[in-house]
Amino acid sequence: MRIAKAQGVRSPTPISRRLQLLRRRRAWRIAPALLAVFASGCFAEAGNAGESSPQPIPVRGVIRAVRQASIATDAALRAIEVPFRESDSFKRNDTLAVFDCRRQNAEHQAAVASEREARLNLESNIQLDRHRAVGKNDVEIARARADKARADSAGIESRLDECRLIAPFDGRIAELTIRLHERTVPQRPFISIIDDSEIEIELIAPAGMLQALQPGSAFAFQIDELGGQPVAAEVAKLGAGIDPVSKTVKVIGVIKEQSPAILSGMSGTAVFRSEAKP
Repeated sequence: MRIAKAQGVRSPTPISRRLQLLRRRRAWRIAPALLAVFASGCFAEAGNAGESSPQPIPVRGVIRAVRQASIATDAALRAIEVPFRESDSFKRNDTLAVFDCRRQNAEHQAAVASEREARLNLESNIQLDRHRAVGKNDVEIARARADKARADSAGIESRLDECRLIAPFDGRIAELTIRLHERTVPQRPFISIIDDSEIEIELIAPAGMLQALQPGSAFAFQIDELGGQPVAAEVAKLGAGIDPVSKTVKVIGVIKEQSPAILSGMSGTAVFRSEAKP
């Protein structure tokens, strides 16, 4: 049985088949030459990139005070003196706030009285023990009660230190969330103080820049709030370790010439010149 060919479709002749084979052979001969030219061009571009001068590497950072503190209490205390306001300057050992602690004073007096009672009871038992009129256990129990009363009195006395807040260093009031006659919220800071006489730059840099971030390395810090004005700075120290997730390291820098216009909380960009890439 013969299979009829579709109308309009002709089978390729032997001559056309030979032409197709010649074209394919020429294409395979030309392809390696094109690949060689392409590879040589890529290597040439890579060599030119390696010979170019190192580009500036920007790293974001923030300015902070070396000494700063946010202070809170573990009790609800009513403020009876708040002599300073926000942005005011103070000296070390100045009184920043005074609270009403009449209840705490009364509790301390009661604890002192209990301590005295326990101490008298212990002394009495010691005298009786000398005359064999009391057992050894009674003396030890009296001594334990005296120790407990002394510890209770010391614990309440430590709370009295919160009744008057004394400045630990020279500085300024950064934030004050309490006013006269208001009560503090336990475990919530009611005042933040900073020492703006000494500031530093905290940077978060890629770990690949460690070679360029050795202590003493100079860089320019462009402050955003001052219109990108650069200030000269240098690396003071590196963080204790590298974050394994973000592959970054904390860098602490110091400003060589501090200015009153540079305030804590300002942010900017530190520009290093290094061959290392982030």
